[in-house]
Amino acid sequence: MPTVLQVLGCAIPDFVEGQSLLPKINDSAVSGREYTISSIPFANPGDPVRSVDNFLRMLKAPTVTTITSKNYSLLYSPEAGQSKLYDLSLDANQEKNIVSELPEVATELHQYLVKFMRDTNVAEYLLKARLELCI
Repeated sequence: MPTVLQVLGCAIPDFVEGQSLLPKINDSAVSGREYTISSIPFANPGDPVRSVDNFLRMLKAPTVTTITSKNYSLLYSPEAGQSKLYDLSLDANQEKNIVSELPEVATELHQYLVKFMRDTNVAEYLLKARLELCI
């Protein structure tokens, strides 16, 4: 959304959690992030959400966020034991969870999520719920 707003010449509101990609599009020398975050809007169990069908309901379980960098993809859950790690170069179909074999890779990707949330000013209560990686 920030990219579209910038292309249209509109101001990016302070509440927007993201950055425009236009500088990178206009200049390939501008570096981007080492990682990609894929997620529905951040919410904690008990929060009201409309993310599925626009009907307001309380979130019952933590949402999963995907953090991808280089060859690895971490499907992060704030619930202990629910996060999964895949080596995309060896397992494109994401069938073999290797989080217990490579906890240091999972930790690195998790730190990208924390950095992203801080850099985009995600609400503190949402960040706090995601500061730990419990494998």
